[in-house]
Amino acid sequence: MLGIIHLLHCPCLIILPFLYKNPTFDFCYIEYFLGTLFSYTFIHGECPISYIYKKRKDPNYIAGSKIADYPEMNDIFIFSLLGEKVIPYYFGTTTILYLGTLIHVIHRSNIPFSLFIIPTNSLLIYFTFVYKYPDHPLFNVIQDVHKIILFFFMVCLMNKSLDFSNILNNFFVHF
Repeated sequence: MLGIIHLLHCPCLIILPFLYKNPTFDFCYIEYFLGTLFSYTFIHGECPISYIYKKRKDPNYIAGSKIADYPEMNDIFIFSLLGEKVIPYYFGTTTILYLGTLIHVIHRSNIPFSLFIIPTNSLLIYFTFVYKYPDHPLFNVIQDVHKIILFFFMVCLMNKSLDFSNILNNFFVHF
């Protein structure tokens, strides 16, 4: 079941911003996206869905010890049919599309370039280390710096959103 959630969650994060174009959705999307990535930093680069699956299968599992392993995806017929080697390509492609979609939504939201260039570059560096160099001695430092950058950016966005009553009104008008 977690594999199906993972499979559906990925395309939804990429497609939904092109279906819903309003400031409230954009704000919620950016905060959700960054909040999800923020959660990665507490489980050593591990996707929360994968981590839950691995921890349920093995209560002794240590977060981050098998970052590039997505066993929940093997439960899905198409991935079990195509083989495990397809899964990293799927997640590599969706990661690139995530970042492109995030940049699109940030741009559409009129967030100043100077405000989002640092978190975007931080994401690229962080994911490079997560997938290519998880055992590098600097990984924990990069993870902590990334955590601070994401937190700071989310707080800045909350301050930019200004009026929560306006956000709620816009949300209910458009949905």
